[in-house]
Amino acid sequence: MICLGVCSALLGGGIPLEEGLSVDTLDNGVQIWLKEQSVPSQSISCRIVAKESQEGLPQVFSMDCPVEAFEDELFCLIDTCKGSLAKEEESNLAIVAVGDFDKHQLSGFLAQAFQVFAKRRPVTTTGSLTLNPSSQADKIFLSLYYHNALQELKTDQDMKRLWTIYLLQAMVQERFRKVITDEGGQALASAEVKYVLPATHSMMQSRLFPHHDPALVLTKCLHALQEIKKSGFSDLELSGAKAQLQNKLSLFYQRSPNNAVLADHLASHFAFGAGCPDYTVFMTMSFKIIGDLEMQDVHAILGETFKDADRRVRVTAPSSIDIPEAPLLAALEGYKTDGIILVPGSQETKSDVFAQLPLTTAEAKLIYELIDNLGKKSKAALLFNTGTMLKLGEDIQHIHPLRFLEVVFTNPDLKESMEKVLNDHFKWDGFLNGSFGQRGFADKMRHEFNRNNLFPYVLGFSQAVKAHPDQIRTLFEKQEWDKLVIYLIKLKN
Repeated sequence: MICLGVCSALLGGGIPLEEGLSVDTLDNGVQIWLKEQSVPSQSISCRIVAKESQEGLPQVFSMDCPVEAFEDELFCLIDTCKGSLAKEEESNLAIVAVGDFDKHQLSGFLAQAFQVFAKRRPVTTTGSLTLNPSSQADKIFLSLYYHNALQELKTDQDMKRLWTIYLLQAMVQERFRKVITDEGGQALASAEVKYVLPATHSMMQSRLFPHHDPALVLTKCLHALQEIKKSGFSDLELSGAKAQLQNKLSLFYQRSPNNAVLADHLASHFAFGAGCPDYTVFMTMSFKIIGDLEMQDVHAILGETFKDADRRVRVTAPSSIDIPEAPLLAALEGYKTDGIILVPGSQETKSDVFAQLPLTTAEAKLIYELIDNLGKKSKAALLFNTGTMLKLGEDIQHIHPLRFLEVVFTNPDLKESMEKVLNDHFKWDGFLNGSFGQRGFADKMRHEFNRNNLFPYVLGFSQAVKAHPDQIRTLFEKQEWDKLVIYLIKLKN
């Protein structure tokens, strides 16, 4: 029934707007979005949305309360909002209310309550580089922004573009995160509003320390983007981004959305400027569109999304640390990517990448000997041969743990040995957590996870051990290393 309604909506002229929603703008520029709905009855869900800058993500102040408590609670919410805004007059502001109320009466009350905010003032665009002082004496913050032009959602093609931009942002940010982490900095996660939509700006935000050179980190991020534009993304990157997006989106889906869900829906659409599409149509279409998106869709908008003219760099540092402008400007000048043409098919397949992880025949024999002994020998025999077992473990410490698992779980004898290890607490604990000062399997996996050195090999590893890539990826994301091994032991292949 829902799918038929979605199709009818599109055939009838595009995506319908949220039914019963009224939008008004006060003299000071604050918008009011109101929707009467009695689910549950005698309650109101309210959101104040404030976006302080073109690049910044919005703040959403939430309140869900009984009707009789609404006025008192609202003034507390307004005080909280005003106290958090550094540049109130430059903020894009809206009040969203969904619930059991008389729209005309509530509109008048909100108009009076929100006159306490200053009149909106247009924000002037700064240059490509901004240096700001910081109160944090030992930290430098480096941000790189690219503006994304999001258009109002009127057709299925608008929806397709919306989610393609989201996936593109997610994959680029993951590349940036790896660069920053490799340099010893900290990639800052973007705080999300209580909904999943693309940001108006793709961004890289990082926390550096006095010994870091912001220009060097910026250069490496720009180089990473240059490589993306030359070679695109891998199938695994796209499938991972799609799976994460669909999981997030499912958290916000209700067949019959209540007041709070609808308020979050409307607040997020105001924040990102995508109009106010009908909730049910938007959600239903989104799941289908995301599932159908392909690599060519992402690569088609890659060039137009990260334009040189749209990028902005902001560095925030304490006055005691001298941050010269020249190297930062030189980095921007040295990496111009508008003219780069993506070469389709230039990415290696992930199965090839996994196969390139080093493993010799001699090393595979050492793994065989270690697991064979661990599974077949008694505890007493293992303790008697501790020196030999430790030497075997030491000789294979450098091998990537996924290559180790490949050797074990492509050999029926070793798979049987691992099942015996699983059923013996002494052996299982030693395998997972190590013994006699030697690192165990779980520690090795944590180490590679922190280096972002697992997910690139999901597809190739899954093919090698005949496992489902989505299952492997989920276990990686949850860092459930014991369950990973148990899954492989019990896998029938």
